[in-house]
Amino acid sequence: MKLLIIAAAVLALNSCNTSIGLYRDTKAGVIWTKNKIQGSEY
Repeated sequence: MKLLIIAAAVLALNSCNTSIGLYRDTKAGVIWTKNKIQGSEY
């Protein structure tokens, strides 16, 4: 029963919008960090 609840939660949280949003947030964070390290203003 616990496995079924966990599987349902994973499927609900792994929608297209959630995955795309996580990808975009991660990408923006990497670009921001790279710019901070390099001293760029953009």
